[in-house]
Amino acid sequence: MNTKLIMLILVLLFAGSTQAQTVVLVNGNAKRVALKNGEIVSIDKDMPGYMAGYIKPKNDIFTLVNPQLESSEELLAATEPTEVEARPIKLANSLEFESGSAILSNETIEAIKQYAEKAKSEPNKTIILQAYYKTGDTSSQDLTLNRLDACKQLLELNGVQSSLIFTTFSGSNAPGDYVDVTFQ
Repeated sequence: MNTKLIMLILVLLFAGSTQAQTVVLVNGNAKRVALKNGEIVSIDKDMPGYMAGYIKPKNDIFTLVNPQLESSEELLAATEPTEVEARPIKLANSLEFESGSAILSNETIEAIKQYAEKAKSEPNKTIILQAYYKTGDTSSQDLTLNRLDACKQLLELNGVQSSLIFTTFSGSNAPGDYVDVTFQ
């Protein structure tokens, strides 16, 4: 009966504690940290072998930083929230159009001619033209189709076989004023 009482006391002691320990990654290294009320209160020690077998991806987007236990009030106060317009990502190999227009500019015509030359020099590759329209907006969808058709027709006029050109378009929360070109 004495051991049951000791076990009960131990359980109550640990259950009532607001401090816990867990393992987190700090600059890619596993560290044991102490938490209190959801906040990190101390970074205790390395946990060698904790991430054994993990392979870091080549395109890891995280950058190394110096860990700090206190938040920087000055940094938070210096930054103001800004509205960012949601737009599809524009790739480096994109053909730009004037907003609301499917007319090819001189720059776009020259770029399409260069893509046609590349396609003719690599006859086993296909060209994928991709564009975005505003979801639910039929005029945006029509404009996107006209842009894709204009690019495809100019590629064909410059000697690219029609069977090697694929067009695709997708709905988005904002229309894109460009057509992405990908070789595959």
